[in-house]
This record gives sequence, C-alpha cells and structure tokens, in this order.
Amino acid sequence: MSTSRSPKLHFVTLAEVLAPLFVLSQGEVVGTCGNVAVISTLVWAIAFDIFYNSAYSTFCETNALKTIEPFCLTSGGFDLDGWRLTVFYCFGGLCSVSLLFSTIFAVVQIIMVYEMSDEVELEIFLDLMGFSQMLPGIFLLLGLGFLFVPMTIFLVFNSMN
Repeated sequence: MSTSRSPKLHFVTLAEVLAPLFVLSQGEVVGTCGNVAVISTLVWAIAFDIFYNSAYSTFCETNALKTIEPFCLTSGGFDLDGWRLTVFYCFGGLCSVSLLFSTIFAVVQIIMVYEMSDEVELEIFLDLMGFSQMLPGIFLLLGLGFLFVPMTIFLVFNSMN
C-alpha cells in the first residue's frame, strides 16, 4: 500500500511577508528617537522664545527723590494687541510644551531601548509599547502645527510698525 501525501497548501498573509521587514533594531530606534529629540530641542528654543517674549513688558525709571516725572517704556509682545496677542501667547505656550514633551519622550525611549539586552527583548518591548512608540513624533508634529498659528498671526496682523 502506497501512502502518498498530498501537499498542504498554506496561504501566506501579507503580515507574514512584511513582518521581517518591519522589525526594528536597537540602532534604528535610537537613531530615530535621537533625530526627533534634536529637532524638537532646536525648534523648542524658537517656540519658547516666542512664548516668553510675547508678553507685555513695562520698565519705569524711578527716582528716589521724586524730582522728575517717572519715565516708563511699555513694549507689547511682537507689536500685537488684543485677541491677536492672546492667541499668539497661547499657541506659543502649547507649541513649547508639545516640543518639550517630544524631547522628553524621545530621550526616555532611547534610555529604555539601551536597557534591552538582546533583539528578542527589544522586539517584545516594542510590541508592548504599541502605538506609544510614536509618541515623540506625534508631539513633534503637534508642536510644529501649533507653531504655524503664532507665525501666521504675526505675518498677517503685525502692521503696527
């Protein structure tokens, strides 16, 4: 009696084909998070300058003897006033906070990845993180989006010179 085996068909899914292509190595994760951290930090410096300098400032010369009238200089933030300055200030702050979070999460991910001992542990860690591994990039994108609002307000409404 001859036993012939019929071949079993196995249908390959797209996930099985693409899975080896998307396995991230430690260097790729660290490189990506490092780039995000550098960009976030550089743009954060610009955003924090916008946020910090957009408030009104008043400086008065004082005289202890009160012999002369006080002389005061008042500076509006980026020569804006009213609701324009309020929106400018709020979005400057939102941008600063978003970029700061992006930098913090990127650096924390770099530290966590360096704590992994081998590729298997790294793969399990990235699977457990799921969507959270994109958090630095999401905050970077939010920060850049928030940065366009103060820039647009300044370009459109700064005609007070």
